[in-house]
Amino acid sequence: MAAPSAAPVEPPVHYLGVGARGGFNDSTAAVIKGKIKINGEDAPGLSLRPALLLGDEIEVRLPLTVDIELAERFYPFAGAGVAYNTDGLSAIDPMITGGSDFRLSERLILTLEGNLIFQTDAGDTDAEFIGTVNYEF
Repeated sequence: MAAPSAAPVEPPVHYLGVGARGGFNDSTAAVIKGKIKINGEDAPGLSLRPALLLGDEIEVRLPLTVDIELAERFYPFAGAGVAYNTDGLSAIDPMITGGSDFRLSERLILTLEGNLIFQTDAGDTDAEFIGTVNYEF
């Protein structure tokens, strides 16, 4: 008698988590991050990935990403969006993002991502890395 096969592991649909941000031009910040899938079950998926960063300033990230399932438990994504911070400029800047979700268990997801933020008012580009542990619901 053959053993029953395990159910396939699906990409994360919605999650909320906490983590940290490190960057080249910014201080370390605490991060509250989420993922909201906005299209149906067909791959590749489209998701909003909002993040609230709490450090010396309050910052917000809102990218729209294309999510791809490459292998079980490994789900890369890439996209673009906007970044906002409460520094003296209070500007909304374009950004690009890329990273991956790694399924740790049935409900826990590790997300590692990198962002490039094009600060047009400041005349520079910020690079940051964010890592979060998320709970899928």
